[in-house]
Amino acid sequence: MKAAIYARVSTDAQSENSIPDQIRECQNYIQKEGWKVYAVYSDEAISGADVSREDYRRLRSDALLGLFEYIVVDDLSRIGRDMPEFANLYQELTDIGVNLIGVADGIDTSKPSSKIPVYFKGIMNELYLDDMKAKVIRGLKGQLLRGYSTGGRIYGYKTEPVYDPSGARDKFGRRRRFGCKIIVDIEQADVIKRIFELRKSGLGYRSIAYTLNEDGVLAPRADIPSGSKEWSPGTIRSILLNKKYIGIWEYNKIRWIKKRVKGRRKSIKNSPMETVKLESENLRIVSNELFYSVNSTIQRRCRANPSGKKKYLLSGLLKCENCGGTLIVQKARNYSCFICGNARNKGSLVCDNRHRLHRQRIEKAFIEKLREVILNPQIIYAMQELLKERINKVLSQKSPDEKSLLRQKKRIKNQIDNLLTLVEDGNITESVKSRIYLNERELARINNELEKGKIKPSDSAKITADWIKSKLQNLSQMLDDRIEKLPLVRNELRILFPEKLSVIADKVNKGIEFRIKGKANPFNFFRDENVQLCMASPRGFEPLLPP
Repeated sequence: MKAAIYARVSTDAQSENSIPDQIRECQNYIQKEGWKVYAVYSDEAISGADVSREDYRRLRSDALLGLFEYIVVDDLSRIGRDMPEFANLYQELTDIGVNLIGVADGIDTSKPSSKIPVYFKGIMNELYLDDMKAKVIRGLKGQLLRGYSTGGRIYGYKTEPVYDPSGARDKFGRRRRFGCKIIVDIEQADVIKRIFELRKSGLGYRSIAYTLNEDGVLAPRADIPSGSKEWSPGTIRSILLNKKYIGIWEYNKIRWIKKRVKGRRKSIKNSPMETVKLESENLRIVSNELFYSVNSTIQRRCRANPSGKKKYLLSGLLKCENCGGTLIVQKARNYSCFICGNARNKGSLVCDNRHRLHRQRIEKAFIEKLREVILNPQIIYAMQELLKERINKVLSQKSPDEKSLLRQKKRIKNQIDNLLTLVEDGNITESVKSRIYLNERELARINNELEKGKIKPSDSAKITADWIKSKLQNLSQMLDDRIEKLPLVRNELRILFPEKLSVIADKVNKGIEFRIKGKANPFNFFRDENVQLCMASPRGFEPLLPP
């Protein structure tokens, strides 16, 4: 018997030996049973509610391929605290004969009586997260009402620890701390006042950012390695809209939820009853009159342009060679052009590249070069060989039993039908939506497995250069129809170019010559080998700005 070990800790603040301890307990259990360890999977500093954990996804994939018979964990909460995901995993593993072992729980899913304790444990694991979240929110609400910080950094303020005057110690022997008192940072508060005054005088966000950068004022996150060292228009705008600067502090206005499967976060506005508000004159930096006079103009502009920014073919894909900043689109009367975002928004001290590149001409040159790269004979030949290699690899793998797959397919389809019946009856919940999505994804996987069984050894011989070229023509056609299919084309470009392309622009005679260079990674076929891409302005020294 082969068994896989899985270990997980939620945060990097937990004991460094937590994962080794879990693995040791699992190894002792496997040794006692006389099994062999197939592999060890572990995820560190990741919540059990996150279903996109790297090693967890790899464990699940290997289990579905039947590479081992048991998954051994210290306790079932290590697998996860998301009940729909846990239930779906349990059903999948049961169907293919892979069993879960919780050493500390004393649970073995190979036993017929294990279903009730498994589901009960899964519910308890998810309730633990809900209970912990409620306690944290309740505690932070109380801290705010007492004038203590609830976490995070707010420009213009700093915190000072408040200790128990009696000198009491906590369980770790440290001085007992009530919390961190929020106080105004005088130096940063002067910068806040200056920003509001500059805005009131008529300066725009960009002009204010220029002024602060030229004067050498440190940006809010300048002391953080990953933070921006310069002021930007977005930072200025967020400061002008922040009510904390008039002494109004609110907590729990929104809550963040993680979308299942993808793990992305989404904000949801809470009801006013759930929000805690603290009004303190001690925390005021600007007057109400100044704050609301500035914000009235901001709100008018927001209502005047509710649709937001327009997306273009190369938006977010090009970067400035000088500073590494993203090139953004700037509109003029009769045309639009690309310009360095840092130079435009942060000033010449950050980047002095003020070249404006005609957007339509760059797009045209880019598409022509891209089509040339995609249909390059060497690229097509490499794709042909790689496809043959992958088909032969699939054929060499042991495919799951077709009858078992058909049984799983029937079961999944029945589950989907039952869930759709609940939806038709009006029982639409996040859990139901999640189960439908997971079941549909599992159905697609089963269909793929069934299709693999239909591949014949002769199929690899059918992968010819002409066949690949005909498939690549689809992308070429998409480039021609980019206006109608812009979201689809942009998604393909993100796959082709995993990294941004550098743009170099130089003045030549009375015009501008530009060059774009980077790495092309067609269809993710080349993992370690990238195709160097370099393109220049289509007619040499043709001016790229309209007359």
